Amino acid sequence: MGDPFRGLVPFVHYFSARGFRPQRLQLPLVAVVFANQRDFLRYASRTGAKLLPGTLGYYSPMTNRILLYDLTAGRGEDERNWQVNAKTIIHEAAHQSAFNTGVHSRYAMPPRWVAEGLGTMFEARGVWDSRNHPSQHDRVNKYRMLAFKRYTASRRQKGALPPFVSSDRGFYSDADGAYAEAWALTFFLVETRPRQYMQYLQRTASLPNFSVYRSPERLQDFTEIFGSDFELLESHYVRFMNELN
Repeated sequence: MGDPFRGLVPFVHYFSARGFRPQRLQLPLVAVVFANQRDFLRYASRTGAKLLPGTLGYYSPMTNRILLYDLTAGRGEDERNWQVNAKTIIHEAAHQSAFNTGVHSRYAMPPRWVAEGLGTMFEARGVWDSRNHPSQHDRVNKYRMLAFKRYTASRRQKGALPPFVSSDRGFYSDADGAYAEAWALTFFLVETRPRQYMQYLQRTASLPNFSVYRSPERLQDFTEIFGSDFELLESHYVRFMNELN
């Protein structure tokens, strides 16, 4: 058997370059690809997975596996759906990698925005292939950026950050907006405050096993690292996002 860590080189490089040294894998990582959506949803239902509408794949901390289905249904010529397949694989592989290298803990879940922000960030080619795509422009997830701009133009409320970082509720009431916000906030913090962001990841990864991470503790941990002036932080954040293209 080869080195199971070798396939994680881009992931490891990304975090190591920013001062976070991921742990080595102990076992190979497993992905299960279903032939079609029907079989995928049937398996998810049978195992009790609670999926949001439109879910194309997910990482299961319980089984430590990625589960997804082939959107092309075996038709290799379906280029658009194959690109969606590829992004889904990268997104879920980022989750699996994070939960197996100490970036997240499988035994004390991080805030949903932290996990999904990281997964959506890795969808961009400049993140998972920075050697060949080194510019910030390459690191921007164009799809998520446009989704965030639509979200801010239509329904995002001023002062949205405190409830967002302290609760997962947005992912159930407005999944599109929550995923867009998770990417945007993560990208902003990584690009402008990388040392603090890595410190925050270490904080969320070191929660006591099987503990419940309640809203007051989430908010306290966030403000201890990024500061309590949410109005100032949000002004920097929104301006940063508005300047992306």
